[in-house]
Amino acid sequence: MASADFFNQDTIQRFAPLLVMDSREDNGPSSAPWFIDRSRLAFSEHGFCENETVYAGPWTVSATRRLGLLVPRESRWQYRTKQSLLCNRSGPVLLATDYTRPYDSHRHSSLHKSEGFFFTANLTGAKGGMPFTQTDNHEFVTQAPIYYDDGELFNENGSRKNPKRAYISYWFFYPFNDAPRAKFLFNHQGDWENISLLFLRGSDSLWTLEEVSYSAHGAPKPIAATCPAAPPDGDRLTCPVPRTTWAGQSRLVGFVADGSHATYSSSGPHPIHSAHGLATDRTSSISSGYSWPTWKNLLPLEAQGWAGFCGAWGNVGKSYLPFPADRTGPLGPGCLDEEERQRKRGGPGSWGVPRSSPGDRAATPGEAIGVDPLQ
Repeated sequence: MASADFFNQDTIQRFAPLLVMDSREDNGPSSAPWFIDRSRLAFSEHGFCENETVYAGPWTVSATRRLGLLVPRESRWQYRTKQSLLCNRSGPVLLATDYTRPYDSHRHSSLHKSEGFFFTANLTGAKGGMPFTQTDNHEFVTQAPIYYDDGELFNENGSRKNPKRAYISYWFFYPFNDAPRAKFLFNHQGDWENISLLFLRGSDSLWTLEEVSYSAHGAPKPIAATCPAAPPDGDRLTCPVPRTTWAGQSRLVGFVADGSHATYSSSGPHPIHSAHGLATDRTSSISSGYSWPTWKNLLPLEAQGWAGFCGAWGNVGKSYLPFPADRTGPLGPGCLDEEERQRKRGGPGSWGVPRSSPGDRAATPGEAIGVDPLQ
């Protein structure tokens, strides 16, 4: 079963969150192709070897698909051998779908810590992402899509969880992370954030929403879902997690931090523990911020040509400055390991392991909900 078909489209739309954007935000979201179109694909080297441009564009649909899992391995972007006066580098051919994001651990043994595929984007005058407006009724209006991913959860050994578990992850992309303080240490291109939902199926075959996980600087924080006394008539999915009402309908809410885009379950200040005490995120309340109804433009992650790219979504941090990993573009969703398990998970590890299949991607990639920015 393709994970994009695990729940129906009505369910995917119903549980998509209302994101509250901070009133001071000027680095808004975009689609992944918007960022790719402004980027060149490169390979980061170390020592006397200069970084190598693998592809500079134009990013046609076919060129974009070479980044991911929708084409055979032999058709994907690749790089490794390089020879010059000061640089003689050889080794196995590496593909864009191989795990090469610089400074990550447990990568290919032939890689130096600063080596790997990355996008380097020209964001001059465009750090704000795709154009957005903030209306008088406090709605955040953008054409940027939300990418969703859903399916069963498995134990590390591949067996299914018992009771049966499933998830939905909603992924949001921002072209630029503008750190609240110590910007030269923590700013970086590319910013993937998410909200993930954990469902349990009981003996009555009804799915119940158990927990919601909010991404914040690589540390998913799950909270227990608040359930109504009884589900609406005819509705087999219980616990819609009412947080606020939008157009007469209960909606889950996430509060997006100004600049860093970390997503929280509450408004106000949030100390960033991974920033070594140097920065604090700030989020607006529903009344003071701008509400982004994400269910208006949802796209299935598995149907995207770039899904499966395992390099960095942004420039590589300079090794002579502290925290180079924090200044390197992040790993994106859709990167799989050799066992077809997702490397970048929306939910905490205690939930289980999301899995996917390239065969499913090719055969039944799912149907887009909303407008596809590639069309």
